Parts: sequence; structure tokens; C-alpha cells
Amino acid sequence: MAIQLGTGWMVELYGCPPEKIEKAGVVEEVMVSAAKVSNSIITKTIFHEFDGGGVNGMVSTLSGAYFAVHTWPEKGYVALDVFTAGPVVTPEDTVGFISERFCSKESYVYRVPRGRFDENGKPAPSSKILVEGLAALKVPGLVKAATVLFGLIF
Repeated sequence: MAIQLGTGWMVELYGCPPEKIEKAGVVEEVMVSAAKVSNSIITKTIFHEFDGGGVNGMVSTLSGAYFAVHTWPEKGYVALDVFTAGPVVTPEDTVGFISERFCSKESYVYRVPRGRFDENGKPAPSSKILVEGLAALKVPGLVKAATVLFGLIF
């Protein structure tokens, strides 16, 4: 039987008011609340506010999930990554909650199955794409890495 170890959710939020995403305290409160909405038990948070605004941060949880965020207030943009390693966390609710709290006008969500293995225990990425030009760079593992990272999205 094929298995999947987790799911990654890559989220892009556009049109967020700067005041909602420029301060670490505000962003952290939203992210911690979102983790709680998803039924997660928080183990650690770390957030950093950049000079001039903008935040990056992460909430890690006991359930094997994490919630990472990067904000660009000057662009009204938020990049959000949510990883879940089991059925306990409900990322759909979490993503909607964060989008609402940051007042985004547009959002795009990419769901990425992670850690897929076939019935023989061999790696089974969801899909593959041809990444033109990467082979010419002759960087070991780059084409494979790009195929795994980007191939699952498109």
C-alpha cells in the first residue's frame, strides 16, 4: 500500500494592509491563533521583525506540523508555509483563518503531498516536470531537486 508522510501547503496572500503584516507581535498573534484553530499543541515560536517592517517567523507544534510566514508590507504580500504530518492538524481551516486575519484580497494555495512511497517502499513523487536549462548548470542533484520541489505544484 502506498503511503504519504505529510502534506505541505504553500500559500500566497496578496493585497494585505501593511499594518496587518509589518509588526512581529501582530503576525505572531495571528500565527499562534491559527495553530490553535488547527488543533495543534504549540512547542515553540520564533519571530523576527526587520528594520523598516516585515516579519519572518515560525510556529512549531507537537503534532509534527509547522507554520512558517514571511511578510513584505511594502508589497502587501505574505508567503505562508504549513506542513502537516498527520490527520490531527486541519490546514484548510488554518489557511482560511490566516487569510482573513491578514485581510488579503487574493490568495493562492498550493497543496503538495510530501514523503510519498509506493507499495514497495520506493520514493513516489506525485508528478514530475522537465526543468529546462537546469541540466546545463551541471549542479549535482539540482534537476532532481527542482523536479521534486516544483513538479508537485504544477
